[in-house]
Amino acid sequence: MLVVEGKMKLKIVRLSGSTSLRPTSSSSAYLHHSSCIPSFFVQYSFPSRMTGGSGSASGIRVCSIWVYPIKSCRGISMESSTYTLEGLSYDRQWMIVDFKTMKACTARNFPAMVLITCRIEQDRLVVDVPFESGHETFDLPLEPTEDDLWDWET
Repeated sequence: MLVVEGKMKLKIVRLSGSTSLRPTSSSSAYLHHSSCIPSFFVQYSFPSRMTGGSGSASGIRVCSIWVYPIKSCRGISMESSTYTLEGLSYDRQWMIVDFKTMKACTARNFPAMVLITCRIEQDRLVVDVPFESGHETFDLPLEPTEDDLWDWET
């Protein structure tokens, strides 16, 4: 989990077409970018009761758009969003991974993850962890490249 005792140094590194935010010490977690995860899509038709039997979604109005940049952490309300092959832009592009087991951490196993918030500022994802954790706010690029190699303490 991201909230660990003490300070940890993190690096963003590029691995086989994916980008990860890894600890440089033996701490317990790192953020992982979703570009390495295979995507599966399901074709979906709106139920006839929602479309008046026409099969068209023309009568449906979008009231709000929410994306969750880090899986199991709080979401962000968006004015608009671009749809990509992976889904809505910035939605679940990052996950927190246990460094020892390499398994994804979820709110099911670590309920405090829902207290981690993030926001988009220009081309950066700013991550805020609860004050009580002792970690500071940090940011990372929304679209990481091979040249994005960063060290910072959280």
